[in-house]
Amino acid sequence: MADFVRPQADLYKQDGVNVPLGDIFSKFSGTLCQQTYRNCPHLVVHDLSDGLFRGPRFFESIGLPTGTGFHLAPDGIGTKQIITDAAFRHKHSARDWVAMCAGDVTRYGGNPALLVNDLSVKSLGADEESSTFHAACKLMLGLKEVADENGYVMYNGETAELGPCISSDNLQATLMYIWSGIVFGFFNRKNAITGKDVRVGQKIVALREFGPRSNGGSSMRKAFNMRFGSNWYAENEAQAYIQKAAEPSALYDNFLAYMNGWSSDDLSPIVKSSLIVHLTGGSFRGKFYEDFLKRHGFSAVLDDLYDPPEILQLCGNWRGFDSAGFYDTFHGGQGVIVVMDKEDVSGYIRSAIAAGHEAKECGEITDRSGEPQLIIDSKFKKGETVTIP
Repeated sequence: MADFVRPQADLYKQDGVNVPLGDIFSKFSGTLCQQTYRNCPHLVVHDLSDGLFRGPRFFESIGLPTGTGFHLAPDGIGTKQIITDAAFRHKHSARDWVAMCAGDVTRYGGNPALLVNDLSVKSLGADEESSTFHAACKLMLGLKEVADENGYVMYNGETAELGPCISSDNLQATLMYIWSGIVFGFFNRKNAITGKDVRVGQKIVALREFGPRSNGGSSMRKAFNMRFGSNWYAENEAQAYIQKAAEPSALYDNFLAYMNGWSSDDLSPIVKSSLIVHLTGGSFRGKFYEDFLKRHGFSAVLDDLYDPPEILQLCGNWRGFDSAGFYDTFHGGQGVIVVMDKEDVSGYIRSAIAAGHEAKECGEITDRSGEPQLIIDSKFKKGETVTIP
């Protein structure tokens, strides 16, 4: 009797790619997607898949003002997933990449509507019962939660097992992954925000952030390494801080889209924002000074920022940042700053609070006559002043 020969597909599994398990995961994710197809009143999804999770579909927009076009914003969660996995908070991970992408729609005056995700993993696990597979499923359940809460369509995505291409500080991680995505949003010139309306004397309002968002993760991990050692993710003393570092990003975008006019038939803003700055990678120097102040010849003072979240304060200290380095790396307690006329500030803050966010006036556009600069009264090391450049 001839020896039994395993199917060649088993060799692919031995080499690190489990196609059947990947199909099970894709079918699970596809089912979640289909459950969101009616979330957005301005999108109609036509599903021609006939029940196949990877079948064809397309979408069209409806009920939008004349002149409305589309904007695509790609981004990802950087290296925060290493911290999120160490905290076992996989279900919250979607909030990080959605915040990064959707923020690049609303800061220009757009309205996020549809999500496409790209998930790369080292492995999906040995089988459906593995902790690795369950963690991957929690990522998708979290994305579905974000879509339902915000009226977004979770359209489709891609998942790939990339083996040695994916790594982690934590070699015992439950799930090693890289997660990014694209947010599709509506855009109209009528309420576009480009910064061209900024004037000296306008006020700056900060929207508070209680976690690290999804930027500066490399410096946070270095800080954990310096404070707790190279196995920081396994140290009992570090666990409470890891949980704080894994706090998911605030999602301001429904509020911003509402204030920017997407709740009105003619796109009239509730409050006219002259500039919205999403304090992602590069933070104040990159996103506010380089991208706007320096380019357009303005100066600004930020003299009443929020105090940094405790975990950012600690990581900044452990890493040895001075105030300049801290505000070049981290948002420092505000995920977004918004420029507007003085008379609009109080109404804007009331609306933010009603939407579940904390907000306050934090500074002013000050000058357009000399060399552009940004002056920050540090809340990281109180009494210090940061001047950029």
